[in-house]
Amino acid sequence: MSKIMKCGLTVAVVFFAVSLHGQELIQKVSFEVSASSPLVRTLDEFAVKTGLGLTYSKEDFKGLKVKNIKCESISIKECLQEITAGLPVTFRMRGNLVSLKYNGDHSDILGNGRLSGKIVNEVGDPVIGAEVIVGGRRAITDNNGNFTLDITAGEYTLTVVADKYSPLRVEKLFIKINETNAVSFALKPLSNKETSIKEVVITGIRKADTQAGLLIQQKKAAQMSDGISAEQISKTPDSDVGATLKRVTGVTTIDNKYVVVRSMGERWNTAAMDGINLPSTEAYNNNFSFDIIPTAMVESIVVSKTATPDMNASFAGGYVEVKTKDIPNKDFITINMGTSYNDISTFKEFLTRKRGKYDYWGYDDGTKAFPQGLEPMDWNNQLFFEQSKQFKDNFSTYQTTADLNSSFQLAFGKSFQLKNNDKWGFAGAVTIRNEQNKLNIDHTGRGNWLDTSYFTDEATSFKFYNFKNKGASFNYNSTAAAMLNFGLQLGKNRFSFRNSYTHIYDNTLTKVTGWNEYTNGSGLPENAEASYNYFYNGVIPNNDISQLSTLDRPYTDNTDYPIYQTLLQNKLEGSHKIGNTELSWFAARTGVEADTKDYTMHQTFYDFIGSEILTYHKVYNSGNNFARGIIKNKETDYNFGVSFKWSLNIGNFRNDIKTGYAGTLKNNTNQQEKFFLRVDENRDVPNTEKNYLLMYGSLSNWFNGSYYLPGGNRLANPPFI
Repeated sequence: MSKIMKCGLTVAVVFFAVSLHGQELIQKVSFEVSASSPLVRTLDEFAVKTGLGLTYSKEDFKGLKVKNIKCESISIKECLQEITAGLPVTFRMRGNLVSLKYNGDHSDILGNGRLSGKIVNEVGDPVIGAEVIVGGRRAITDNNGNFTLDITAGEYTLTVVADKYSPLRVEKLFIKINETNAVSFALKPLSNKETSIKEVVITGIRKADTQAGLLIQQKKAAQMSDGISAEQISKTPDSDVGATLKRVTGVTTIDNKYVVVRSMGERWNTAAMDGINLPSTEAYNNNFSFDIIPTAMVESIVVSKTATPDMNASFAGGYVEVKTKDIPNKDFITINMGTSYNDISTFKEFLTRKRGKYDYWGYDDGTKAFPQGLEPMDWNNQLFFEQSKQFKDNFSTYQTTADLNSSFQLAFGKSFQLKNNDKWGFAGAVTIRNEQNKLNIDHTGRGNWLDTSYFTDEATSFKFYNFKNKGASFNYNSTAAAMLNFGLQLGKNRFSFRNSYTHIYDNTLTKVTGWNEYTNGSGLPENAEASYNYFYNGVIPNNDISQLSTLDRPYTDNTDYPIYQTLLQNKLEGSHKIGNTELSWFAARTGVEADTKDYTMHQTFYDFIGSEILTYHKVYNSGNNFARGIIKNKETDYNFGVSFKWSLNIGNFRNDIKTGYAGTLKNNTNQQEKFFLRVDENRDVPNTEKNYLLMYGSLSNWFNGSYYLPGGNRLANPPFI
């Protein structure tokens, strides 16, 4: 058994009267102090003003602040009551001496605070117009069931009163200083058989009820769902939604940004924000990068695993809906900056095509601009050569070093109180992110690439060969995103205008070197094995250089896809409570543009000359060794809807009837152009060489424009495109 001894030192300060005559406590006094003044300083001034002797502990009163004090010709006792109102302080008077005592716990009570919360019914729907009373202060819940009260820190009793619901009283509710103390309560509806209002009384600190609304909504929902509320998110160190989603049951995340619901991949899931489906942030997968949404903007996240009639049912795994704030419960501003290190790419060799000066921000400065207004023709037309000069060199590869991945996030919000508990506010966020990653490709056997294992002639066993078709993908990704929401609450009417913008630049350069069954030799895996050993390890077959000429030659596939995606979403919505009916409506526009600008594909060939390896490029007029193109995709969606909900309470039968209509208008355009490198067949060369050209040396020299003349190589648009 151990004992803990605590020692403390109390400093008592006594102010003795300077007056020669004793004062009567019934003497009238006038005293004025502005709000948020320190209690200690206020007591000092009051002692000087009245000549009283005051005793108290400065240590205990440290941090306590008073509200606005204005005593006009009232008794000293009444003025002291004004000074200590709402504070955990009591006082006793004897003659000209006043003793003040602190009654509270410093860990919970230190000064002024804020109380915000949500009032819902037994099925998790918001209770509109409920009256919340705390410490004599009153607030009315808005259309989302939310309320906010600024109140002096201390211990209070909270009362909630709403029409057709049993009143709720919560005792021993503690408000902490400089914190938004979040609570959430569910009201029990009155039965038609009840002849009197039965008050529900709860005693104790309501820690468990801060998630009541979301938990009840999940329990009573028609679909299987799980989620996380803003209160829960605030208790985590997460700065973005991607990191938060992994805390939802049944959801796993990939790279803290992509979601997998119930082990079902990206194509089976749907992402939505404020009820509107979000397009994919990936060029070739149905994936949304949730890490571009800051948690400071989130009201709640709900993952529905089954569908209801009022939902978009384009999912089999899960429907992940993020609800954002419009009128925040408290003013806020948060800044997050971060960086990450990738041990495969950071500060190591990184391959790229020519970069523009705005690539870090995700915008093209014209480096990857594609010529417009080109016409199909061949080398017999003089305009063919002029058109070719409009193309820039986006084939040359440059070697650089990958930087650290970086991210910046700013979130802000503010609310304004109007008359009659009306309010308006806004919330916004800005996110900038840059990532430079490398993916090593150990081996690929897809397409025409040779595989490393085959059945023997007897088809009874496998034979494995020691070679690989290997390479790497270098990914440069920049994201710029912004959100700005506005909200207006007028009585039981709420209007919201939500806006989001996302711009993503994703450039992937891939180089794979290997052996193909159709080119540069026999196409046999055993010959590829011997060539692999020489190409990478310098092993000469049987130490006989003459045998190098018989080896199959490898080649390199080079592809580069610079993709620019832009998403702009605007949504205007409203909700109105009219008697026993709730009316909700919305109209939204979503625009998505995805441009693959000047993507390039070409092949690099190798030849074994003596003991040297020669690198070169080849152009065939009948082949596609060099190609470039552009893909433009633009989609505009218009979403609109209206719904009505009636609450029915007949005896013990309580239910909601909801009906409505939702529609979508879509407009999608897709434009694709592809161009191939061609040589002028009117050149003065043997006929057997007119339709191809071997290119030795740097590609930057070949594509600097000097060869775009009759007798050189050209970029042409073939007639069949």
